[in-house]
Amino acid sequence: MDWKSFVKLIISYICNPFALLRMERVGNWVDIRRGLRVNSPRNIRLGNYVKIDRMSRLSSYEGGKIDIKDNCYIGQFFTVMAGGNVTIKKNTLIASYVAIIGENHNMDPEAGVKYGNQPLIKKDVVIGENCWIGEKAIILPGVTIGDWSVIGASSVVNKSIPSYSIAAGNPAKIIKQYNFESKKWERV
Repeated sequence: MDWKSFVKLIISYICNPFALLRMERVGNWVDIRRGLRVNSPRNIRLGNYVKIDRMSRLSSYEGGKIDIKDNCYIGQFFTVMAGGNVTIKKNTLIASYVAIIGENHNMDPEAGVKYGNQPLIKKDVVIGENCWIGEKAIILPGVTIGDWSVIGASSVVNKSIPSYSIAAGNPAKIIKQYNFESKKWERV
């Protein structure tokens, strides 16, 4: 590791010491930029060589776990809200302004309780290995994105996406899948 990388690493720990010290696990060479907001750090695990850019938020509610595996890059203004468990597997690239949501409030208008006070509906979210999540994408509760998949910018993913797929839109739809025989991405 060169001296510039070492200095950046030290600065990231100085800027976010309390959250990092209280997390369940923080791997080696983690680079957290300024402005990280953390809720329930004991439910958060960061693998080795994880970089989370500035002004991001990792929030765990009612026991939901956040697990970011090795070699992940996460852009600025990233948000995770985990009522269910949120897992981001290794080598995944996540652009800026992406939101991953593993919970939602119950929406019973007859409950006599405002929506914000109704019980959480918790569902797990899994982002596979080697994925690329585009700018301003939103991943909703209960979604699994398969390995080596790409999610287009500004997409809203409300259903699971299989491995080796490109999905885009609101709601996101699979537009291409990788064909191993032709060695090309082909329209679906």
